Amino acid sequence: MKVLAAARHPVPAEALGPVVAELRGLGHEVLLIGLRNDTPATKIHGGSARIFERQNLSHVELVENGCTGDVVNVPD
Repeated sequence: MKVLAAARHPVPAEALGPVVAELRGLGHEVLLIGLRNDTPATKIHGGSARIFERQNLSHVELVENGCTGDVVNVPD
């Protein structure tokens, strides 16, 4: 199974992390997207990337994956 999972804030990331780890452990492919909170655009909307790093979960960061502009209103 292929799964797309994403979180912006730390608390949802803490909840999502163990689920992603379990799915990956079962052999599923999970693309996990997180968001830092170290820029003016992401300061109040981010923080999940640090949680995923602390949980040793590989992830891609939203802004490094080609998203530009408003992180609250991500285009399809």
